This record gives sequence, structure tokens and C-alpha cells, in this order.
Amino acid sequence: IGAPPPPPPRPDPASDAAPEALLTGLDRLERAALGRPADDARRAVFVTDLFGGSEAAYGETLVALARAASWTEATDTIARDIFRRHRVSPLSDAAVAFMDAVEARFRPL
Repeated sequence: IGAPPPPPPRPDPASDAAPEALLTGLDRLERAALGRPADDARRAVFVTDLFGGSEAAYGETLVALARAASWTEATDTIARDIFRRHRVSPLSDAAVAFMDAVEARFRPL
């Protein structure tokens, strides 16, 4: 009798192919707003640099962005919820990366 086969590899929860059951609440919101979940380091930068460390504010903005029907609506949300509310420069590295991620969702395939 041989050794049992090794278990199959677990999917990476941050990958686009991850089963929905493995995604956290923020992963799901990021997938809806950004097109895919952010890795932990990128999420930490977004939360810290754009939302003053508030994961709740990050989540609320992701909800609003997921509901945006156009890039124009998304940019209005970003301007209101990030640039004005949290006094973030739209030219900061984190802001540019976040806007690029949101914009990617609205680009045609």
C-alpha cells in the first residue's frame, strides 16, 4: 500500500480564478470595483495612503465604485470620497495606482 497522493494545491484567493467562496468581503468589493482583488500590499497602500487607515472608508468607496455605471461616475466618486474627503493629492503614487485600477474596469476588452 503506497502513500496517499498529496492534496491538490489550493487556489490563490487573490487570483482571478479563485472560487468565490475563498474571497473575503474586501476581495469581493475589489473584484466588483477594480475588476480583481488587490494583493495585501497594494490594499494596505490604498487603505493607508488614500483613506487615512480606515478600512471601512475603503470598503464604502469600493461599494460606490462598484455601482458606478461609467468612468465619469467613478471619477466623481473618487474625487468626492478620496481627494476631497481625505485630502489626497490626485497626483500621489497611491492615487494614480488606484485610479488606474478603477479605470481598467471600464476599458473595453
